[in-house]
Amino acid sequence: MPIDTDPSSLTRYPLEPTVPSIIISYEAQSKEKDLIARASQGKLAPASQQFSKLNITEAIERYLADRAAHVQPRSNRSESDHAKPLREYFGSLAVARIDVDSILAYVRQRKAGGLSNTTVNMEIGILRRILKRAKRWHFVEDEIPRLPERQDIGRALHTEEKLRLLKVAQSKPEWETAYLASVIALNTTMRGYEVKQLRRRDIDFIDQSLVIRRSKTRAGERVIPLNANA
Repeated sequence: MPIDTDPSSLTRYPLEPTVPSIIISYEAQSKEKDLIARASQGKLAPASQQFSKLNITEAIERYLADRAAHVQPRSNRSESDHAKPLREYFGSLAVARIDVDSILAYVRQRKAGGLSNTTVNMEIGILRRILKRAKRWHFVEDEIPRLPERQDIGRALHTEEKLRLLKVAQSKPEWETAYLASVIALNTTMRGYEVKQLRRRDIDFIDQSLVIRRSKTRAGERVIPLNANA
Protein backbone atom coordinates (compact mmCIF):
# COMPACT_ATOMS: atom_id res chain seq x y z
CA MET A 1 0.00 0.00 0.00
CA PRO A 2 1.53 3.33 -1.06
CA ILE A 3 2.34 5.89 1.70
CA ASP A 4 0.88 9.39 1.33
CA THR A 5 3.82 11.81 1.65
CA ASP A 6 1.83 15.02 1.04
CA PRO A 7 2.40 17.29 4.13
CA SER A 8 -0.99 18.94 3.70
CA SER A 9 -2.70 15.60 4.29
CA LEU A 10 -0.98 14.99 7.64
CA THR A 11 -3.03 15.42 10.79
CA ARG A 12 -1.44 17.84 13.29
CA TYR A 13 -2.08 17.50 16.99
CA PRO A 14 -1.37 20.42 19.38
CA LEU A 15 1.56 19.84 21.70
CA GLU A 16 0.80 19.64 25.37
CA PRO A 17 2.46 22.52 27.25
CA THR A 18 5.36 21.45 29.40
CA VAL A 19 5.50 22.18 33.12
CA PRO A 20 8.23 24.88 32.82
CA SER A 21 6.28 26.76 30.15
CA ILE A 22 3.17 26.71 32.36
CA ILE A 23 5.16 28.16 35.29
CA ILE A 24 6.74 30.88 33.13
CA SER A 25 3.35 31.84 31.70
CA TYR A 26 1.85 32.02 35.19
CA GLU A 27 4.70 34.20 36.47
CA ALA A 28 4.41 36.58 33.50
CA GLN A 29 0.66 36.97 34.07
CA SER A 30 1.25 37.55 37.78
CA LYS A 31 3.85 40.28 37.09
CA GLU A 32 1.56 41.92 34.55
CA LYS A 33 -1.29 42.04 37.07
CA ASP A 34 1.06 43.49 39.70
CA LEU A 35 2.26 46.24 37.33
CA ILE A 36 -1.31 47.14 36.41
CA ALA A 37 -2.27 47.34 40.07
CA ARG A 38 0.74 49.55 40.95
CA ALA A 39 0.07 51.84 37.99
CA SER A 40 -3.58 52.25 39.02
CA GLN A 41 -2.42 53.25 42.51
CA GLY A 42 0.07 55.79 41.16
CA LYS A 43 3.06 53.84 42.49
CA LEU A 44 4.66 53.16 39.13
CA ALA A 45 6.87 56.27 38.67
CA PRO A 46 9.92 56.45 36.40
CA ALA A 47 13.34 56.59 38.07
CA SER A 48 13.81 60.22 37.06
CA GLN A 49 10.59 61.20 38.84
CA GLN A 50 11.70 59.41 41.99
CA PHE A 51 15.12 61.08 41.82
CA SER A 52 13.55 64.54 41.47
CA LYS A 53 11.73 64.04 44.79
CA LEU A 54 15.03 63.77 46.69
CA ASN A 55 16.39 66.86 48.41
CA ILE A 56 19.57 68.26 46.92
CA THR A 57 21.81 66.77 49.61
CA GLU A 58 20.44 63.27 49.03
CA ALA A 59 20.62 63.73 45.27
CA ILE A 60 24.26 64.84 45.42
CA GLU A 61 25.23 61.85 47.56
CA ARG A 62 23.54 59.44 45.16
CA TYR A 63 25.04 61.21 42.14
CA LEU A 64 28.56 61.00 43.58
CA ALA A 65 28.12 57.36 44.62
CA ASP A 66 26.95 56.36 41.13
CA ARG A 67 29.62 58.45 39.41
CA ALA A 68 32.45 56.94 41.49
CA ALA A 69 32.42 53.85 39.29
CA HIS A 70 33.07 55.91 36.14
CA VAL A 71 35.72 58.44 37.20
CA GLN A 72 39.06 58.44 38.97
CA PRO A 73 38.95 58.80 42.79
CA ARG A 74 40.68 62.17 42.49
CA SER A 75 37.96 63.49 40.16
CA ASN A 76 35.25 62.18 42.46
CA ARG A 77 36.83 63.91 45.47
CA SER A 78 37.10 67.13 43.48
CA GLU A 79 33.40 66.99 42.57
CA SER A 80 32.52 66.27 46.19
CA ASP A 81 34.44 69.39 47.25
CA HIS A 82 32.74 71.54 44.61
CA ALA A 83 29.34 70.18 45.66
CA LYS A 84 29.68 71.39 49.26
CA PRO A 85 28.42 74.93 48.52
CA LEU A 86 25.41 73.42 46.71
CA ARG A 87 24.55 71.35 49.79
CA GLU A 88 24.89 74.37 52.05
CA TYR A 89 22.83 76.69 49.87
CA PHE A 90 19.98 74.46 48.69
CA GLY A 91 19.95 72.27 51.82
CA SER A 92 16.75 70.25 52.06
CA LEU A 93 15.13 71.74 48.95
CA ALA A 94 13.76 69.04 46.65
CA VAL A 95 15.45 68.73 43.26
CA ALA A 96 12.09 69.26 41.55
CA ARG A 97 11.73 72.67 43.23
CA ILE A 98 15.02 74.10 41.99
CA ASP A 99 14.14 76.76 39.43
CA VAL A 100 15.76 79.54 37.43
CA ASP A 101 15.43 82.14 40.20
CA SER A 102 17.06 79.93 42.83
CA ILE A 103 19.98 79.04 40.54
CA LEU A 104 20.61 82.65 39.55
CA ALA A 105 20.44 83.68 43.22
CA TYR A 106 23.06 81.04 43.98
CA VAL A 107 25.34 82.36 41.23
CA ARG A 108 24.98 85.93 42.55
CA GLN A 109 25.86 84.85 46.06
CA ARG A 110 28.95 82.93 44.93
CA LYS A 111 30.18 85.84 42.80
CA ALA A 112 29.59 88.26 45.68
CA GLY A 113 31.85 86.01 47.75
CA GLY A 114 34.70 86.55 45.30
CA LEU A 115 34.59 83.16 43.57
CA SER A 116 35.96 82.91 40.05
CA ASN A 117 33.73 82.19 37.07
CA THR A 118 35.55 78.89 36.55
CA THR A 119 34.70 77.71 40.07
CA VAL A 120 31.06 78.77 39.77
CA ASN A 121 30.78 77.03 36.39
CA MET A 122 32.11 73.81 37.92
CA GLU A 123 29.52 73.97 40.70
CA ILE A 124 26.67 74.71 38.29
CA GLY A 125 27.96 71.84 36.14
CA ILE A 126 27.32 69.42 39.00
CA LEU A 127 23.86 70.88 39.51
CA ARG A 128 23.19 70.61 35.77
CA ARG A 129 24.04 66.89 35.73
CA ILE A 130 21.78 66.29 38.72
CA LEU A 131 18.89 68.16 37.11
CA LYS A 132 19.42 66.28 33.84
CA ARG A 133 19.15 63.00 35.70
CA ALA A 134 15.88 64.23 37.18
CA LYS A 135 14.70 65.36 33.70
CA ARG A 136 14.49 68.95 34.98
CA TRP A 137 17.39 70.76 33.31
CA HIS A 138 15.48 71.54 30.11
CA PHE A 139 13.14 73.75 32.16
CA VAL A 140 15.96 76.15 33.09
CA GLU A 141 18.85 75.69 30.64
CA ASP A 142 17.93 78.66 28.41
CA GLU A 143 18.09 81.02 31.40
CA ILE A 144 21.34 79.76 32.94
CA PRO A 145 24.21 80.84 30.67
CA ARG A 146 27.74 79.66 31.32
CA LEU A 147 29.87 82.40 32.84
CA PRO A 148 32.76 83.61 30.66
CA GLU A 149 36.15 82.25 31.68
CA ARG A 150 39.62 83.61 31.13
CA GLN A 151 41.27 82.30 27.99
CA ASP A 152 44.79 83.57 28.69
CA ILE A 153 46.14 80.20 29.73
CA GLY A 154 49.64 80.37 31.14
CA ARG A 155 52.66 78.80 29.49
CA ALA A 156 55.87 77.23 30.74
CA LEU A 157 58.86 79.56 31.07
CA HIS A 158 61.95 79.00 28.99
CA THR A 159 65.25 78.42 30.81
CA GLU A 160 66.42 81.99 30.04
CA GLU A 161 63.16 83.39 31.44
CA LYS A 162 63.48 81.35 34.62
CA LEU A 163 67.03 82.56 35.19
CA ARG A 164 66.01 86.17 34.58
CA LEU A 165 63.09 85.85 37.00
CA LEU A 166 65.33 84.48 39.75
CA LYS A 167 67.99 87.10 39.10
CA VAL A 168 65.51 89.98 39.38
CA ALA A 169 63.82 88.51 42.48
CA GLN A 170 67.23 88.09 44.16
CA SER A 171 68.39 91.61 43.34
CA LYS A 172 66.80 93.29 46.40
CA PRO A 173 66.70 92.10 50.04
CA GLU A 174 63.04 93.14 50.39
CA TRP A 175 62.17 90.76 47.55
CA GLU A 176 63.45 87.69 49.41
CA THR A 177 59.94 86.26 49.82
CA ALA A 178 59.30 86.60 46.10
CA TYR A 179 62.63 84.92 45.37
CA LEU A 180 61.93 81.95 47.66
CA ALA A 181 58.42 81.59 46.24
CA SER A 182 59.87 81.59 42.72
CA VAL A 183 62.39 78.88 43.59
CA ILE A 184 59.69 76.65 45.06
CA ALA A 185 57.22 77.26 42.22
CA LEU A 186 59.83 76.50 39.56
CA ASN A 187 60.99 73.26 41.20
CA THR A 188 57.75 71.71 42.44
CA THR A 189 54.21 71.08 41.21
CA MET A 190 52.75 73.62 43.65
CA ARG A 191 49.96 75.95 42.60
CA GLY A 192 50.09 79.66 43.33
CA TYR A 193 47.47 79.29 46.06
CA GLU A 194 49.53 76.54 47.70
CA VAL A 195 52.73 78.58 47.62
CA LYS A 196 50.95 81.43 49.41
CA GLN A 197 49.74 79.06 52.16
CA LEU A 198 53.15 77.43 52.71
CA ARG A 199 54.83 77.89 56.12
CA ARG A 200 58.37 77.07 57.28
CA ARG A 201 57.04 74.29 59.52
CA ASP A 202 55.72 72.54 56.40
CA ILE A 203 59.27 71.99 55.11
CA ASP A 204 61.29 68.98 56.27
CA PHE A 205 64.94 69.80 55.51
CA ILE A 206 66.16 66.41 56.76
CA ASP A 207 63.77 64.37 54.63
CA GLN A 208 64.01 66.99 51.84
CA SER A 209 60.28 67.28 51.32
CA LEU A 210 57.43 69.64 52.03
CA VAL A 211 53.81 69.07 53.01
CA ILE A 212 50.86 70.78 51.32
CA ARG A 213 48.41 71.15 54.20
CA ARG A 214 45.98 73.53 52.51
CA SER A 215 44.83 73.22 48.91
CA LYS A 216 41.69 73.89 46.91
CA THR A 217 40.81 70.19 46.95
CA ARG A 218 41.53 67.26 49.25
CA ALA A 219 43.50 65.66 46.42
CA GLY A 220 45.86 68.65 46.55
CA GLU A 221 46.96 67.85 50.12
CA ARG A 222 50.16 65.91 49.51
CA VAL A 223 53.87 65.49 50.22
CA ILE A 224 56.28 66.82 47.58
CA PRO A 225 59.93 65.69 47.44
CA LEU A 226 62.40 68.53 46.96
CA ASN A 227 65.11 68.42 44.33
CA ALA A 228 68.59 69.90 44.76
CA ASN A 229 67.55 73.30 43.39
CA ALA A 230 64.58 73.62 45.73
